[in-house]
Amino acid sequence: MRLKSERKPGRYDSIQAAKELAGYTLRITSNEQRFPKRYRFTVTAKLQEKALDILDKLIMANELYPNNQAEFDTRILYQKEARAGCRALMTLMEVAANAFKVEAGTLKYWTELAATTMRLITSWTLSDKERFKKYTG
Repeated sequence: MRLKSERKPGRYDSIQAAKELAGYTLRITSNEQRFPKRYRFTVTAKLQEKALDILDKLIMANELYPNNQAEFDTRILYQKEARAGCRALMTLMEVAANAFKVEAGTLKYWTELAATTMRLITSWTLSDKERFKKYTG
């Protein structure tokens, strides 16, 4: 059995990071001092939905164990959509930070969570491409 520090990041690391990102996003955006209530259905909801969608895509990818090319392609697509969601979420974070009262330290930590999630998704995707080489043509 390898220690966590000895193994490559995998799907569970990606999912765990996405859970942390979603949880933090929900906490930050629920703070009415940072995000006024009147923006709840515009900016706040988009941030929350994007963070939860990233987690959802990763869970869907994890539920697929490819037995053929189509399943492999679908799994990779979910991973790509989750990674793109991280990029979109970081852009929304930046917009929100400029429009509302999001402190620099909070924004830095929040974007680091998203960047870490993105990096872990990329590692998982590369690992899958190696692991399921027979489907990567």
